[in-house]
Amino acid sequence: MSKHLHEKSAWIENAPDDNERHLIKIQHKGLGAYRILKDFHSGLLNKKAENQYHLWDKQWSEISSQNDDFISRKKNAALAEEATVNARKVIQEIEDIAIETPRLQSGDLYWNQLTDHSAFPETDPAVLLERELLHFNEVPEPALHALPEKPDEADFISDLSFAARKLGFLADRKMARQQKKYHEAMAKWETQTAKLNSENDNLLKIYRDEKSRFEAGRQQLIAKYEKAGAVWKRRKTEFYKNQNELNAYVTNLRQSYAYHEPAAVVAYNELILNNTSYPSTFPKDFDLEYNPETKMLVAEYILPSPFHFPLLKEVKYNSSKKDFENHYLSREQLAGLFETTLYKITLRTLQELFRFDEAHAIDTVVFNGWVESINKKTRKAVAECILSVKADKSGFQNSNFTNVNPKTCFEILNGSAAGHLIDLVPVNPIAQLNLYDKRFGPSHGGLLSENYNFVSV
Repeated sequence: MSKHLHEKSAWIENAPDDNERHLIKIQHKGLGAYRILKDFHSGLLNKKAENQYHLWDKQWSEISSQNDDFISRKKNAALAEEATVNARKVIQEIEDIAIETPRLQSGDLYWNQLTDHSAFPETDPAVLLERELLHFNEVPEPALHALPEKPDEADFISDLSFAARKLGFLADRKMARQQKKYHEAMAKWETQTAKLNSENDNLLKIYRDEKSRFEAGRQQLIAKYEKAGAVWKRRKTEFYKNQNELNAYVTNLRQSYAYHEPAAVVAYNELILNNTSYPSTFPKDFDLEYNPETKMLVAEYILPSPFHFPLLKEVKYNSSKKDFENHYLSREQLAGLFETTLYKITLRTLQELFRFDEAHAIDTVVFNGWVESINKKTRKAVAECILSVKADKSGFQNSNFTNVNPKTCFEILNGSAAGHLIDLVPVNPIAQLNLYDKRFGPSHGGLLSENYNFVSV
């Protein structure tokens, strides 16, 4: 588990229609990745966060296992060759990003990602109590000392002989000796018995005290788990209540999707884009808004910045220096890879939104591509819109972009971008909705005013 790498913060904002909208910022410290998720339903928002953490943890597990294997091996020419293969593999993974993607799931499976049918994860305290009591040993009864048998006077007084009876003084002496032995035996017995009874009484007292403490501890343990059981039952009831509410909300959302209800259309298309596979170093963060009257969907999309792209292309082992020599992509190579990739992501997003539009809710998509970077003057993080395009479904789906340069495809769609994308020159979005995510603020380039929004299109 990688929960120690998870961080999140939540807050509530008022939407333009005065409804409360829940927002949550989730981070994975290992990957250095973060997303801001939004929804009007807090339970659905938590489910989205859970799904994203699951994806991140899987990526982190793969990266960690690769790093551990790399560190544990000896540096040599073979390792340099392997590092080169891995570097080229990373670059190839980016180059292989396709505009056309196969549909691997039905709409049902997409919706099911939002539902929750898991069992209540907490163990019943009654079960835990049973386990505890198994190790809660009873206090054993003490092994008491056996008392000696009381002397029998008959064992000491024997019948007198005929001579002793004739001579009375002999009889008296013998009787006196026998009586003395008997009384000595009785005295010894009484002393031993008193001592053993005292020791037995002490053992019984210790036993009763320990048994009393045992019973008190046992009752305290039972009371503790009974109290925990009451809390557990409330939590279990609350868990299934929230689960049922979430599933009912998703069911209602799914039904509303067929009627082009905005929240449902946004939720469905979030599922589509969340299931898109990109290299693990790329961010996957976006905000969607939908207008049912014009059937337009606006996607504010965080694109990978140059810092998300690999620079290493080859590793050589210098046997004379016994060290590695790293060779990197040139600026021109990086600029070309960066530009082609961003245009591919743009076209792929348009293709997926149109292709998987089961409810026929979308006629037009506006895609605004944002890149996060560090302002060289202020040294603060900023986000700039560096490309924007508006596409109609009919025209887009009737076009074949398979063997056409992605930048050419973007230009055919009359997309807006300034200069080389690697320079991160901002342009104004072609259209924006009433967004209140501050990351997608107005860019500083282009000809459109800051108030130009979806309503004016």
